Amino acid sequence: GCGPPLKVPLEDDFACAGSGAAMWSLVGAAEGPAWAIDGTPSAPGYTSPLCSLNFNDGKNYTCAPGQEAVKGTATSHWIDMSGQDSGAKTIVSFKLAGAWELGNWDRLQLLGTTDGESWQLIQELEHSQPFTWHKHAINIGAYSGSKFRLRFSFDTTDCFDNSAPGPFIDDLKIAVPPCA
Repeated sequence: GCGPPLKVPLEDDFACAGSGAAMWSLVGAAEGPAWAIDGTPSAPGYTSPLCSLNFNDGKNYTCAPGQEAVKGTATSHWIDMSGQDSGAKTIVSFKLAGAWELGNWDRLQLLGTTDGESWQLIQELEHSQPFTWHKHAINIGAYSGSKFRLRFSFDTTDCFDNSAPGPFIDDLKIAVPPCA
């Protein structure tokens, strides 16, 4: 399904002190690495002015003393796509960079929910080359026709080899492709 382009319900370039802080709930441990909208560390940095959504402590995502793993979530506000046909193709796109252990070690996931309690995996996210920005475009049509939230979840599962800068996300947009 396609249709006339709708007003984009979510578009965020994660500008420093911009609307991103109000659009996202950032949750992590009281100490150590957490999700933030800032410009640190400088590499890979950001693709739009000055900041990105990233998971680290300004340098890396090394566990704080006493931690067994590091984890946190960045959750969007409620996104209203109830005016869209149920199941219609809807794309969330964003740029992703950074460095973290791949496979079953450090996990970066994109999740979705329609009730705020039960989260479904949309896609496991991995980097193909550390520090290189790559655009991702993922069909989230399962959420068309409803109100939903998106969540980026990062979980190290352990405290080994966590000295990299972690994931960086920038220029996120949700769009409904026009009819061809």
